[in-house]
Amino acid sequence: ILIIFTSCYSLIVKTKQGNLQGEERKSRNGKVYHAFTKIPYAKAPLGKLRLKNPVEAEPWQGTLNATENLPICLQIPSFIPSMRNKPVGQEDCLYLNIYMPVISSTEKLPVLVYVHGGGFRCGDVGSKHSADYFMDENVIMVNFHYRLAALGFL
Repeated sequence: ILIIFTSCYSLIVKTKQGNLQGEERKSRNGKVYHAFTKIPYAKAPLGKLRLKNPVEAEPWQGTLNATENLPICLQIPSFIPSMRNKPVGQEDCLYLNIYMPVISSTEKLPVLVYVHGGGFRCGDVGSKHSADYFMDENVIMVNFHYRLAALGFL
């Protein structure tokens, strides 16, 4: 019998919305940090919720897998000429990521909130490793996706 472990360490934290399972990652200089990704902060803005103010996400049952990449919000990448007529992304995209160094539960750190650019028309938080450069410092980093263009900024 062959058993392969991709990770022997499970990182689970409790929040008021429910449990989150994150993962350990390493910064560009090898410092270990915790990553919790694709955490819903609002209900999917679909159907009757489209073009309305966001509605807080409901608590989930069990443990949420917080190790996945965020889906890109629906947009037309206008900065890339060959893509101007090709929408990419999806409307169910209201998620955030939290990255933090390994600290005691009582230690207080500054929080860096990164809002991606793109003129409210296009953009995203970047690659899975976008936090690697910030995690060499003692900060908590939060980034998120938000509705773009006509679906978010009329």
